Amino acid sequence: MADTSDARRGEGWRLPPPTRVHRGEFFSLGGLLAPYLKTRTPFAPWTLSAAFLLTLGVWDPLMRGGPFDAILLGLAAYELLIGLTRVETPQPARATQRVRRD
Repeated sequence: MADTSDARRGEGWRLPPPTRVHRGEFFSLGGLLAPYLKTRTPFAPWTLSAAFLLTLGVWDPLMRGGPFDAILLGLAAYELLIGLTRVETPQPARATQRVRRD
């Protein structure tokens, strides 16, 4: 049985608060993954979700010789376009990153 004492005290790993799709923004799987993935590039969540959708779209032809799933391939392209055209909103600097100028 796992020790859950850290979780009961509120210590340890926590998920960030859930994010909502704001007015004027597009829904995408990469947008849902972005708060949970800490990567060097901000484009990585959209690339990951597009690669996953691409894999699902070509699974039948590779495994059983069936047709390609054009809907999933289109969704993969959609994810890449959303990631490429996304506008970064500047986040305020943390107190530890601010430079004091006297």
